[in-house]
This record gives sequence, C-alpha cells and structure tokens, in this order.
Amino acid sequence: MFINEHGGDCCGINHIYGFPLPFTKKTVLALEKQIEMFKDDYKNYDDNEDHEGCVLLEAVLNERQYRNKGDGESSPNFQGKTWHQVLLEHGFKLVTVFRNINSENLCYVYHLYEEPEE
Repeated sequence: MFINEHGGDCCGINHIYGFPLPFTKKTVLALEKQIEMFKDDYKNYDDNEDHEGCVLLEAVLNERQYRNKGDGESSPNFQGKTWHQVLLEHGFKLVTVFRNINSENLCYVYHLYEEPEE
C-alpha cells in the first residue's frame, strides 16, 4: 500500500492506493501504518501556526475491491468483511461513486481527514 500526493503538491490531498485482494491482517496493518504516517505528517502542518485547515487522505476502490471479502483463513477478524467496511472502521467516509470512463468500472471514493483543533 502506498500514499502519493495529488499532482502539483498544492491541494493537501494525498491518495492511498494498492488495496490487494484478498486482503489479510497484514494488509490491514499496512493500511493502519499508512494512516498513522499520514496523521503524523498532518501534525507537522498543524504545529505551524502559519497554516490553517486540514489535509485529506483519499482512497478509491474499484468494484472488485469494494465487494470482495477478506481472507478469513489468515485472520478470522476479517472473514466476511470488505475493504469498504475496513475503510469505514478506520474513519474514512464514502463521498461519491462514479463510473470511470476509461475502464467502465464503478469507483468508490473515500476521504479521511481531521479538522484542526481550534
């Protein structure tokens, strides 16, 4: 799993990608590590009084990633769960669904962000 900044490094949006199928406990731990790194980076911005606002982590699942269930053999905790459910459990919000004109796949777009403390 990887995080990239949106092109231009100007909007504060980071994109997490590489959601494998089937997912396992190891891949969910990789997601949690990426979220932790993202939040640590956000704290660096938040500590600077010249910056206001928030940064955002975006995830996009295709139809297979959205529907396929985790590997219950390697971790019973994920049996019957989908990446959709795992993302929601980790604070992501489903913000839109659209059909990609290139692949004709449905794409499920999620956002994770924290409002700055006042």
